[in-house]
Amino acid sequence: MKKKGLIAVLSFAAVGTLACGLVGCAQKDDDVVYGEWVTTVAATCEEKGVQIRVSLTDPNKIQERSVPAIGHDWNEWQTLTPATCLTEGSQTRTCKTCENSDFQSVKALGHDWGEWETGKAPTCRVAGYETRVCLRDEKHTENNPLDALGHDWTDWIVTTAPTCEELGEKTRYCRNDNAHTENMSVGRRYHSWDEWVVTKAPTESEEGEETRTCRHDKTHTQTRATLPLGSEGLVFELNGDGTGYRVSLSYNYRNSARTVYIPESYNGLPVTEVADSAFIYCENLEEVVFCGKSSVYKIGDGAFYGCSKLRQIDLPNSLIEIDAAAFRRCAALESLVIPEGVTTISIDFLYENTSLRSISFPSSWIPSKTFFDRAYSSFRGCSSLEEITVGKGNQYVRAQSGCLIERATNKLLYGTKTAVIPEGVTSIGRLAFIRSEIESVEIPASVTDIGLRAFEQCRKLKRVTFAPNSKLTEINITTFGECDALEYFEIPASVTELTCNGGLSRVSVQTFEIAEDNETFKKDGGCIIEKQTGVLRYGGKDAVIPEYVTAIGDRAFYNVGLTAETIVIPAGVKRIGQEAFCGNSNVKSITFNRSADGKLLSSLESVGYRFIGDTGIREFIIPASVKTIAEGAFEDKTNLRTLTVEEGNACFKTESGCLIETATNTLYCVLNGAEIPESVTAIASYAFAVWGDSYIVIPESVTSVDRNAFYGTYSHQTIVLAEFASQEEADAAWRTDWRLGCYALIVYGKN
Repeated sequence: MKKKGLIAVLSFAAVGTLACGLVGCAQKDDDVVYGEWVTTVAATCEEKGVQIRVSLTDPNKIQERSVPAIGHDWNEWQTLTPATCLTEGSQTRTCKTCENSDFQSVKALGHDWGEWETGKAPTCRVAGYETRVCLRDEKHTENNPLDALGHDWTDWIVTTAPTCEELGEKTRYCRNDNAHTENMSVGRRYHSWDEWVVTKAPTESEEGEETRTCRHDKTHTQTRATLPLGSEGLVFELNGDGTGYRVSLSYNYRNSARTVYIPESYNGLPVTEVADSAFIYCENLEEVVFCGKSSVYKIGDGAFYGCSKLRQIDLPNSLIEIDAAAFRRCAALESLVIPEGVTTISIDFLYENTSLRSISFPSSWIPSKTFFDRAYSSFRGCSSLEEITVGKGNQYVRAQSGCLIERATNKLLYGTKTAVIPEGVTSIGRLAFIRSEIESVEIPASVTDIGLRAFEQCRKLKRVTFAPNSKLTEINITTFGECDALEYFEIPASVTELTCNGGLSRVSVQTFEIAEDNETFKKDGGCIIEKQTGVLRYGGKDAVIPEYVTAIGDRAFYNVGLTAETIVIPAGVKRIGQEAFCGNSNVKSITFNRSADGKLLSSLESVGYRFIGDTGIREFIIPASVKTIAEGAFEDKTNLRTLTVEEGNACFKTESGCLIETATNTLYCVLNGAEIPESVTAIASYAFAVWGDSYIVIPESVTSVDRNAFYGTYSHQTIVLAEFASQEEADAAWRTDWRLGCYALIVYGKN
């Protein structure tokens, strides 16, 4: 307010003061009496007003105060933008007094979901899903996966009854889908023979005759000759303590013997042992009979080894021990019952019994630790085995569904051709099914480990499936090596690790499928690749490495028979693992794309041991980006003739046919025609693995040699150690094992 205006107000206030004094309207503030408050600036909705009052006795005394803003008087909110399920809306309102506007946002409504409805019904093997729709907006939907149902099998129904001599068949159906069935052979009942009945008594010069009848079918009978009184051809030898005899067959009778009767006693003492190699290679022997109340407690090493026509042997109840290879290569033996009382059975007591269909172990058997570690050795080559039984009281092993299982660990030790792996088995032993004729395998959810080469050479195996809730986290691809008939193998969602070591052969990657919900691996370009890292873990023979791959894992293409002669490494690959391309003789080159100026388009930093071993590669260019080369990277039967280090590589160089680590002057590889430079001070492992010349000189500058440096050199090659006059001097300087695996001629001294 201007000063002139203020004087006018004060004058007015002075007049007012006199008037108020007359009518009694004055206000007193301490000793000063003031007039009424007068508004000078009116308050608005948002801003304060001002009032003053003047002393009635002294016009120079003036008081001022603020008046609060009166606030907006708002109308109702009006919608500007409606809120939806996913987006916010907005509102506005105006003041009745000043017509100012106000805005605010309205929260998104969120979905108002309807009931779940099945979008795709799950089946036994394929997952489905259900879906629901938002009631506010039918365009908004949500899906929920439904696990595959898995098979719900009925009990087995015998569709063809077995006989003594023929297999039967049983079938079961999936309750979820009757079209899903499984068939299984029902083991032959085999003959259940009555006791032998003498139909003709033997004499001292003539054979007798015995007959027995099958309890299942009286029309099935067997007749056998009984030896004349005495046992021609058998050889008896006193055992160690002189209390009994061990028996064998004279070599003169081994080609002619067809039935052998082992008597209870000889010269008044019991026959207690079948000697080591007692009947070895009796190739015409068909039957062995332990006569009377036999006292034989031991069958020695290789006792019936190679008895290729042996069909029948009823072991005596006195038996306690069966030694190694006792029944090995008894190719005609179909059934073997090991009687109660036997406690010791050596590993590989069977092996390559190709006709064996059933074997029964007693409850008294105490398997050795070696048996638990190498059970496959006992059954290896028993490709026709269908039935394994174990006495109920055995504390160490049990038999179930064609499988032999360790009780303490639930480890499957061996599986037959008709095996169905039971739920509860926690691991499958090494080589447990090797060379089995099994055709289909389902791995139950309880299995968390599959041993090395467990299914190798199962040449009739067509399908490998896993329970929908499998807990298996690692699969070794070589476990299924040489399964030539394999048509389907799905890697379950639980698997987070694939390894490719321990076997000489591999499974075709075309066979593999990867569960859709596996978060670790995917299949692309004939390769199995880690989703998160881009590491190529396993490739097939027709693989094309995708451009986004960041590393090629250990043994990724090991011995897969790559069809391409040239392999192009993508620019983003930083590591090539050990033996990554090893064993692919058809591969002639591994190369990289180039930029317009001719530089290799590569970020490769390291290569592993034998990464191109046993290939047809003759030339390799090491990119400038490479920082690490494993010792022995070019080891083992490689055809390599030329190594080139790209210009700009700070870690390696080639000189006079040698690959050298720059910082340490370590020799990594020696090629044909090489001459080791005087600058070299150390030699790494397998440095001479591709050297083919007949003569080379190790310079005096070399002060350190790895013990495998000369590994694999041949007798026609000569290595000259100019610095040393003798091996003793070299041993003192380089340590005594520097010649490990070296077959070259070593010449000492400069001459």
